[in-house]
Amino acid sequence: MGAWGTGVFENDDAADWLDEFASDGADKVSEAFDAVIEAARTGSIDSMDASFAMAAAEAVAYAVGTPDPDLDDEVVEAFDARKDEVAALEGIADRAIAALDLIVSDPERSELLELWEDADEDDAEAFRETVADLRRRVDG
Repeated sequence: MGAWGTGVFENDDAADWLDEFASDGADKVSEAFDAVIEAARTGSIDSMDASFAMAAAEAVAYAVGTPDPDLDDEVVEAFDARKDEVAALEGIADRAIAALDLIVSDPERSELLELWEDADEDDAEAFRETVADLRRRVDG
């Protein structure tokens, strides 16, 4: 895992997702949630899909007016350019919440959660809090 912190954009996968989102648009948000929901249905969620979904959920939080105040300028620029597209996606906040809940539900079914739990108890708790905060902001 190319991560340097538990924050949403503190890993290489989220940065890659942001590049795709900036160039391809709001469909990347839906695709990220669909990948997590489908993976949970059929097996386990890999860490890349979880990181993509967390980044996508951050785009939803931005679109509903509850952004992380510490977002980098590059992230804000990408989100601002696409916020109306993201806000127009039907049921997107509910899908974001469903994906986030799956990411932290069970380390046996979520590789990203398992990686954080294997790393360090404090990091695992910080990761769970990151997801909980993101969930609250998506929920408005």
